[in-house]
Amino acid sequence: MDKNIGPAILDKATYIKQALSEHLLTKDYQPLNQEEAKQKIATIKMTLTSLINNNQNLLSHSERLYFQ
Repeated sequence: MDKNIGPAILDKATYIKQALSEHLLTKDYQPLNQEEAKQKIATIKMTLTSLINNNQNLLSHSERLYFQ
C-alpha cells in the first residue's frame, strides 16, 4: 500500500485486496447499503453544486469549466 512516501506500482487485484483487508475492515469505515450510498452521493452533489453556484465570482474560468 502507498504509505505516502512516493509513487507505488501495484496490480489492481492486489491493491483491492489490501485496501479491503487493511483499511475498509477497520473501525474507521462503515459499510453502506445501496440506498444509503445513493443518498450520501446526492447530498454531496447538492452541497458541491451549492458551493460552486454561490462562489462563482471566486472561481477562475478554468475552475468553473472543471466543475461543470
